[in-house]
Amino acid sequence: MRIEDYQSLAMRTSTEGHDRAENGCLGLIGESGEIVDAVKKWRFQSGENPPVPVDKLIDECGDVLWYCAELAEGLDADMAELYRRFSEGFYMDLHPLNAVSPLPLLAVHLANAAMRPYAELYDSPETIPDDWRVSQAKCEIVGIMVTVRDILELHCGSTLEEAMQRNIEKLKRRYPDGFDPERSLHRAE
Repeated sequence: MRIEDYQSLAMRTSTEGHDRAENGCLGLIGESGEIVDAVKKWRFQSGENPPVPVDKLIDECGDVLWYCAELAEGLDADMAELYRRFSEGFYMDLHPLNAVSPLPLLAVHLANAAMRPYAELYDSPETIPDDWRVSQAKCEIVGIMVTVRDILELHCGSTLEEAMQRNIEKLKRRYPDGFDPERSLHRAE
């Protein structure tokens, strides 16, 4: 799946009439915590030298990407354009560092990055202009996407595009007619 197509496909399961930016921020924190939890279970509850839980991590990374799309939508931004514009330079310079970082450290970096958009948008001093807060939150979307990309590529043998594709396929199975709050609260998986 192309990054350019993902946001609109993801928004098929986002309901109208809510604060997409805040939902995106809170969802990023929760889903990054699920990645940390999967890494913790892999490291400490899976016996000696367990294989990395690749499928679980790809699925959870897809959920993080969904909330990146939700946040981008709430900020009237295109996540593919943000990624193209900002993934070079500083964020590309992180790749060599991430390449030598163990998976638990990358998961913690992701969780840390996932908290920043909420702080910037909802917990910054009122003296900071709104346009600066929004610009910072947009940059954080890219930082999160880059960290997810590196988790996927370095530890799962996967890509952002594959995680996006799997996420959309899962959502189509779960919500064939679009998002349904009742199905969300009472689903089997």
